[in-house]
Amino acid sequence: MNIRPKHNIYKSDVFSLGVCFMNIALLESCNDIYNYTKFTINEMALEEKLEKLKILYPIELINVIQQMVIIDEKNRPDFFQLEKLCEEQKKIFLERTNGSMNRPANEEFATNPQLVFILKKALFIMIFLYFIDLFNKCPYFELL
Repeated sequence: MNIRPKHNIYKSDVFSLGVCFMNIALLESCNDIYNYTKFTINEMALEEKLEKLKILYPIELINVIQQMVIIDEKNRPDFFQLEKLCEEQKKIFLERTNGSMNRPANEEFATNPQLVFILKKALFIMIFLYFIDLFNKCPYFELL
């Protein structure tokens, strides 16, 4: 798929933000999903990164990021749709965990002795929920 912008720039921004979230969440570069000389997206590399996220993070977060990095922009949410999706997923997450941000996505991961991953996960969820709250406070979205 060609990545040269000839389309909805806001949906392109959603994609780019989704890639940034993957970069932060995985603590690794996501540059391998782009071919800057051919202006294409490496779908296999993108899927591999999404699979890594599924091991580390709650499904609600994965659902949002997956929607953000949909290759076909016709199916990708804009920022208004993303705001609604984030609110829905936040509600589902909080209901599933009884409002606890300390509960892991699965018990197998919770027994993993690598505390750094658990802390990374909790921190990312907190940043993500903060991002959702920013949607409601940012005057930029009122201008669109």
